[in-house]
Amino acid sequence: MAKNLSLSKEEKDLFEVNRYNKKKRHVWDRRLFVFSFLFLPILGFLIFYVYVNFQSFFYSFMKYEDGKGTFDPNFTNYKEIFEALFMGKDSSISILTASNLKNSLINVLLFNFVGIFLGLPISVFFGYFLYKKIKGYKFFRFVIYLPSIITSSALIMLYKQIIGEGGLLHALSGEGFDYVNPWLRTDGSSIYFLLFYCLIFGFGTNMIVINGAMNSINTEVIEASELDGCNWFKELIYIIFPSIWPTISTILIMCVAGFLGTTGPLLAYTGISSGNMNQTFTLSYLLYYMVARSSNYNEGWIYMASAIGICMTIVSFPAAMIVKRIAYGKEK
Repeated sequence: MAKNLSLSKEEKDLFEVNRYNKKKRHVWDRRLFVFSFLFLPILGFLIFYVYVNFQSFFYSFMKYEDGKGTFDPNFTNYKEIFEALFMGKDSSISILTASNLKNSLINVLLFNFVGIFLGLPISVFFGYFLYKKIKGYKFFRFVIYLPSIITSSALIMLYKQIIGEGGLLHALSGEGFDYVNPWLRTDGSSIYFLLFYCLIFGFGTNMIVINGAMNSINTEVIEASELDGCNWFKELIYIIFPSIWPTISTILIMCVAGFLGTTGPLLAYTGISSGNMNQTFTLSYLLYYMVARSSNYNEGWIYMASAIGICMTIVSFPAAMIVKRIAYGKEK
């Protein structure tokens, strides 16, 4: 006699409840799993980006009075920045003179001009010849990219040993040459030694990225152009360059978005107490100097630095959006 497998109403209800609870636990397990991966990044974003920027925004509306910081509804910090930049009037902060602020802005423009109009074409040029796999290309790729994986502090010390007093350049100059350390020069030429450093050591990463984009191009297109008698220059300009334009556009946007933040090698190159640091200031380096030298918000340096940081954000974000619009065209 076959066993009766039918369930009673109570047993069916219990089965449905258990299945629902099991499904609910599975959903919560998935949510807990996702949350465990996102918790630390979200926490870091809230602390180091949202909180820090909100605090900087708040500090930018404060001034130093009677030994303490007080809220300033008159935008004094922003007014002093405007007057120093456009009217040549020194601010109440000793380091933030009109000349220092203008030199910082000019140096930022110089760094980015060299990076975009010299460094990026060099990256494309070397990336192309790596793409063509010329003889010894693996060795050249390693040598060119090596500075990008070495810390800037180590590179800048090596660079200073080469061009500095007692270095290779000093030895080749001869005893009768009146040699002065480039980073100690007071004639304004020290910034060009730093620009040269950023140019020769700064294009390795872009070169690898651009070379990777070139390797993704359909080889049949390249072979067809070669059969039609296309030389290397026409191939680079009319075939390679348009094909990798999205990658180049991304690099341009990243350069413009961070064009006010050039700091890297400056600290190791000039030092925070170098006599010619006002000649090699950039805006971000100026902010670092002001914050590092402020003690318990002494003299309101950190308040003024916060105001400069807000101004940098206001300028850099629209600039990046404009370059994006130009690079990618109007979205349809």
